[in-house]
Amino acid sequence: MNESMNQFLEEDQEQEIDIIELLKRLWVKRKIILIITGCFAAVGLFVALFTPEEYTSSCTFVPQMARRTNSSISSVAAMAGINMDNMSNSSSSLSPYVYPQILENVDYLRDIMYSKITFNGVTESVTLFDYYTKPEYRKFNLLGTVRKYTLGLPGVVIGALKSKPAETVADTAVSVDGIRLKSFTNEEFGVASIIMSKLKMELNDKDGYITISANMPEPVAAAELVQISFDLLQKYITEFKQQKAQSQMDFIESRYEETKADFENKQLELARFKDANRVISSATAKTRLDKLVSDYNIANAIYLEMAKQRIQAGIKVKEDAP
Repeated sequence: MNESMNQFLEEDQEQEIDIIELLKRLWVKRKIILIITGCFAAVGLFVALFTPEEYTSSCTFVPQMARRTNSSISSVAAMAGINMDNMSNSSSSLSPYVYPQILENVDYLRDIMYSKITFNGVTESVTLFDYYTKPEYRKFNLLGTVRKYTLGLPGVVIGALKSKPAETVADTAVSVDGIRLKSFTNEEFGVASIIMSKLKMELNDKDGYITISANMPEPVAAAELVQISFDLLQKYITEFKQQKAQSQMDFIESRYEETKADFENKQLELARFKDANRVISSATAKTRLDKLVSDYNIANAIYLEMAKQRIQAGIKVKEDAP
């Protein structure tokens, strides 16, 4: 028992840290510690002083949500293969979950980069494309220059070896099997990458609002970029709603003509049967009349509902117009 206790105490003493010995070792290495600390402090001070300022601007908005409308005649129309619920909701707004994907659209990014923004020291508003591609608008950034020619030196060398003449904007659309595919030039792709890094859109599922934010080296430029992004997003959503409403209007118009022709045929068939059978005495004739009346009533109900849908679709097209 005593032997095990003594062994435990010896092990415990071996595991203790000698603070005085540790301080002596640090004191001996004090010059190296001070040099390393001073270097890191100098680097931190350099980064803090020469990092360009960034200003953030944002706007918050609540997207328009689709409202579902039901029709009492939907079950009757479904018997004829017509889905009234889809018709009444097909012109609804674009889902807010798709909004962030619009920021990656080629046309959307190109509209932003060719929109004019105000910058300090520039007499007239310039486009983001000119601001990020023309040398006269580039501000000297010591930290960026050091990073470019140190950590980014391999990329600079590779880019210089692979550099090609800039393409024109007219060459950015190619045709494959009759389909025009839109793309960026080399310079446009670089500017688009910068815009995507500075422009953010966040969807708050819980509270139901969307926030667009932009980081720019100047406060006015950040605010204008957010405003331009919001206006373009609103434009794209409005155009989508208009196109969808017009497409639905055309579809309902064609279905309306079909139901109208079917109703008129059922109406004429019923009238002919009544003219040919003024006195109905047999059960077969009575059954035939009941069937014709039933078909006529269903066709009439669907025709009236399609007429109502036609009017509503026309109103929707007018409503979605700017």
